[in-house]
Amino acid sequence: MGFGASASARPATLFTQYDAYCLQGGLWGYPGSCMFSSFQQCRTTASGVSGTCVRNPRSYYHPEFAG
Repeated sequence: MGFGASASARPATLFTQYDAYCLQGGLWGYPGSCMFSSFQQCRTTASGVSGTCVRNPRSYYHPEFAG
């Protein structure tokens, strides 16, 4: 593979919009910072910033998360 390429890489804009979990509260608004692929990742971050983790509402309609 070329330098900086990965078979599992997704474009940054897709990653931030469609990962499975969002951090909400304070500065993040709705749907929040949706860059977490697991609930545990989100909770770990939320514990340091007084946020809340929720399922990304956009992921319900995205083919990658359909199932």
